[in-house]
Amino acid sequence: MNLEGTGIVSMVTLMLFMLFALVFMQIEDADLAREAATLPDVRVIGKITESEPVNDNTVRLRLDDGTTVTLETRDSIPAGVTAVLRRTGETSRDQKDWLCLKALSTTNTKCYRLPGDLF
Repeated sequence: MNLEGTGIVSMVTLMLFMLFALVFMQIEDADLAREAATLPDVRVIGKITESEPVNDNTVRLRLDDGTTVTLETRDSIPAGVTAVLRRTGETSRDQKDWLCLKALSTTNTKCYRLPGDLF
């Protein structure tokens, strides 16, 4: 095999490794979101009064106290649901904040990972 072929094989191997890492991170986030949906509330943030798409992957939510939260999601989030803060992770180093949306008429709870330290 010549040097050109070795470079291509190395690049393909690197790309496959990155793809597997991305898939693993997506699976881990989905597992954490399911865990967050069953955890107790840390605090109630407020009711969603308005949901406005920013682009294909982002939604801006306005809460009843006037604050806004931006989430990376393609989901359509209706007004009137309650937003609560939940946390996964036992130590502060492992802790992740989640914005969970609960409708009063159902026990269905959907959680979204919050970026950084908002709360």
